[in-house]
Amino acid sequence: MKPILCSLAVLMCVGTASVQAFINPGFSPADMVRGSKEIFTGVLRSDGADGVRITDFEVIKGELETAPPLKLAPEVIKRLPAEGEIGKIVGFEGKDESGKSAHFLFVKGMWFNAANDGGTWVIKKLDDNMQGTYAGEPAMLAKLASFLVANPDALVPTTVGTNRYHTDKVA
Repeated sequence: MKPILCSLAVLMCVGTASVQAFINPGFSPADMVRGSKEIFTGVLRSDGADGVRITDFEVIKGELETAPPLKLAPEVIKRLPAEGEIGKIVGFEGKDESGKSAHFLFVKGMWFNAANDGGTWVIKKLDDNMQGTYAGEPAMLAKLASFLVANPDALVPTTVGTNRYHTDKVA
């Protein structure tokens, strides 16, 4: 009986502990949206081997007419399910700090770098540095991107416990 009660007490403490995350204030989803030429969302599906495709394709920003063809690099294949639906995806195409074309994909809570190889986006590697940009669900990132495209001056909070509005009492 005691081991069970002790286990329950530990689980209750761990289960109620708050986890704090942050968004990099130097590069937030708002920066990502503003700096991207193309943004899209859809559902990523695996066709086995290194073949993947996007279904339920939707353009958030830009002029893409169809989903870009995708291919997985060998080091990425082991991180995603082999076949079937992988999950919601959000893709960004823009330029990096040096002005070179940059492609980022967010799926299953992970950021990946991709390279455009003759029109096919080759998903190259996991990008841990991008985790500070956004670390939530892809569906919410797609909604946030849509909101920011429609409202380019909107604020995106980047720290916990901050106030967006300041109020003063007037006598």
